[in-house]
Amino acid sequence: MKKLVILLSIFVLVGVSMGALVSLDPWIMPMGRISFSAGNPTWAVRYGLLDFVEAGAAMKEQGGYMKFGFGNENFGVGLGIGTAFMFSNIFGAVGFKTDELEIDVGGRLIQEPGSYDPREEQNPDLSMTFEGEISYLFSKEGNSKNRIGIYGRYISKDLKGTFAEFQSGVYISAMYKDVFFMPYARLSGGIMFSYDGEPIALYRNFGILIDITTYFDIFKK
Repeated sequence: MKKLVILLSIFVLVGVSMGALVSLDPWIMPMGRISFSAGNPTWAVRYGLLDFVEAGAAMKEQGGYMKFGFGNENFGVGLGIGTAFMFSNIFGAVGFKTDELEIDVGGRLIQEPGSYDPREEQNPDLSMTFEGEISYLFSKEGNSKNRIGIYGRYISKDLKGTFAEFQSGVYISAMYKDVFFMPYARLSGGIMFSYDGEPIALYRNFGILIDITTYFDIFKK
């Protein structure tokens, strides 16, 4: 338990410097807003059902999901459930943001079958993740903004906190308003790193993060 607390403390300090591009975030999209993201590992389709209910399918939520939350411009809390083939997870996150800084931390409880062979007895495996992101607005000019962020994710193979994998990354996002027919567009790129206890190799432990996100509001304000 002591080792887990130390690892989580390090993780939060590392992860507390950006906005939730990759990690879980608590913010709920406004009712009538539809968002599309394409990239690695950030693909998503999201929409606001109500001001406190969001649904969609996304890599971040690990499949189809529904999320409930509340908050204001500076603070948010979200809780949801995501499902995929023979796989489910319950997740939650809290976040704080100002004009320049955003901090999001969260975690999830994951359940999957102990065996994918339907002929065998199914004893579900439970695991956990703890994750967080921080982003900082370092440039603003006209209709464009630029942020730099960092995220971290600790993956436990069981409910005791046994280490399975650590993931982290750093990225830069460029955000624009009123781009062609889109009211908003975000372009992001960065470097990802993962470690599972095996010897580090460039082809296995490093990756490129890319993301293109936009949204549309069905209801005109």
